[in-house]
Amino acid sequence: RYISDRFLPDKAIDLIDEAGSRVRLINSKLPPEAKQIDKELRQIQKQKEESVRDQNFDQAGQLREKEMELSAKIKEVLENKKESTIDEGSNSDINSVENDSKFDSILKIKKRVDKKIFDENYYSIQVFSGGYSLGDSISKYINKKYLGDSIYFYFETPNYKVRIGKYKSKIEAEKKLKEIKKEFKSAFVFKPSK
Repeated sequence: RYISDRFLPDKAIDLIDEAGSRVRLINSKLPPEAKQIDKELRQIQKQKEESVRDQNFDQAGQLREKEMELSAKIKEVLENKKESTIDEGSNSDINSVENDSKFDSILKIKKRVDKKIFDENYYSIQVFSGGYSLGDSISKYINKKYLGDSIYFYFETPNYKVRIGKYKSKIEAEKKLKEIKKEFKSAFVFKPSK
């Protein structure tokens, strides 16, 4: 319930992670009907392998058809389960987290702390400052082009800004800047505030 050895930003991340893991575990279990079908499927697969080893290809073909039918049945049972859990609202854990005002305030604090840590410790390259729609499209383009780099799209009065990277040293940032300047001529290295 409570994570006593953690402080606020880490505690928020851990709580979100726990909630996500809980939902994933609930949804990853096979329902009893699917377990029975899965047992049959495994038996059919073993029989099919034996038939192939014995070079009895007619029987192996029939078993393959049964295997495909059973796989389709399992898929159907899982889809029905998924639909019923959505209908029943079994995502109450997620809904309660989403509707919790404490969660919202913790998330806001986490964002502020992360931004402060980032601003005080890392170099980045600012490629854009301006309106939302242009910033959003530039951010999406950069996300596709520079997959391995961190991309930051945020609002800082009076403009939206797009930054690339999280570099510990100025040398790393300057190397990347040379590459980025080919496309974004006004890009510059943004220094940490410390």
